[in-house]
Amino acid sequence: MFRYSGIRSDSDMYTVGYAFRPWAGPKSIADGSSMQRLLQLRRGARARVPRGGRFGGRVVHPQFWPEDLVYAGKRVVVTGSGATAVTIVPEMAKTAAHVTTLQRSPTYVVSRPSEDKIANWLRDRLPAKLAYRITRWKNVALGMHFYRLARKHPEKTRQQILAMVQHALGPDYDVATHFTLSYTETGIRLRSGAALKADIVVMATGLKLNLLGVVGFSLASGYVQRGLDMLPKQGSKRPWKLHGNYAMDAAALRFGGVADGAMEFIRRRSSGRTVPLKTPRVAEVAR
Repeated sequence: MFRYSGIRSDSDMYTVGYAFRPWAGPKSIADGSSMQRLLQLRRGARARVPRGGRFGGRVVHPQFWPEDLVYAGKRVVVTGSGATAVTIVPEMAKTAAHVTTLQRSPTYVVSRPSEDKIANWLRDRLPAKLAYRITRWKNVALGMHFYRLARKHPEKTRQQILAMVQHALGPDYDVATHFTLSYTETGIRLRSGAALKADIVVMATGLKLNLLGVVGFSLASGYVQRGLDMLPKQGSKRPWKLHGNYAMDAAALRFGGVADGAMEFIRRRSSGRTVPLKTPRVAEVAR
């Protein structure tokens, strides 16, 4: 399990959890001690930083957090503004002298409570699996609604999210500027010429994943973009084309057929003989 400061899930556990083991914790956004490893990875993904001076401090990757790292009283720059950076910054800020989040590209974040009051209410009154299913589909429906809203009104959604972030942080924080950077001996220099002095640079720029570790990520995410050469391609029509809609895709995977008139499916018996499958479904082939 990753051990960086403040580690937690970056999605609610009802959505990324398993139906055969319903999430029963009080927090929908779980801390590290409550989670099992869900992903396989090769190594942290190092952001491409233009050559400059040689940084004299320490550069660390959250996914390989060194046990001997001491940041109390230190100046820290965290590059990245995704889930990992959002998790690390407030935790490090408790004891570090100063912590700066350095955004290399736009990221839009909505703050949500760590506990789902509706989920906890349901779990106190219903069987665990039923409460889990209701909460899961509630969260899936909210996610689908937000996705459609962002696709239909991208600029309005962007402005609303930035306004929420600005309101939470206050007027003195820059939430809109994104930077190009290079290392110097004492920290990081921005394209504008401004310098960020640092004793420690945290490269919160994501992972390089093994194929089977790609679970629950958007194809637009950096995690997936860095592994596109490893991923299978979808087709132009059913059954090899996804809808981009969780409910429709879930129904297609559970009940739809995969016979396309070209592929031949067989089932091998213990005797060694093979028997053709007439109209195999996805779930049947997966077995």
